[in-house]
Amino acid sequence: QASPDVVKLTHQLIGAIDALDAHTRLPLVDMTLPALRSMSTDQYRTFVTCFQALAAADEQLGFFEWILHHILLRHLKPQFERVRPARVVYYGLQRLGEPCSVLFSSLARVGHTDAQAVVAFAAAKEVLDDVPLQLLDSNDCNLAHLQNALEQLAQVAIKQKERLINGAAACIAADQEVSVREAE
Repeated sequence: QASPDVVKLTHQLIGAIDALDAHTRLPLVDMTLPALRSMSTDQYRTFVTCFQALAAADEQLGFFEWILHHILLRHLKPQFERVRPARVVYYGLQRLGEPCSVLFSSLARVGHTDAQAVVAFAAAKEVLDDVPLQLLDSNDCNLAHLQNALEQLAQVAIKQKERLINGAAACIAADQEVSVREAE
């Protein structure tokens, strides 16, 4: 349970972030990374604790909070903690139809109407034509499912990760536009 001060601060921060142009959020995060990397280990631990408390204060994990968490972990954790590289378990994507479907369905649904999602998903499916993909319902594209899918897909060989990125790019750009949420 977060303290009233943490909840109040969270609401103030959310208000300030909401007031920003959505296009500035990720560049601002990128701008903070060098300063965050210069923290001491103790400051890093305090920062992580505070970040987790702020994210949990409203008892909801929003999409941007989830993205921010992953960006910060990816860039800061190796600086302050021993991080093992993901072990390659999969050298092909053929057995990973389910996590690939979650990833591409999530991308298709985030930036498109239902009709556009079908087209966007088809663009990804064309790139990964040897993978059994199925467009999932919006309910199956939540953050928990996406997190599980990404953890599994992190275990694929680098050549296959390139294919995943190309599929994601095709899905996002299927309508010739990239929304802020798609970019995030």
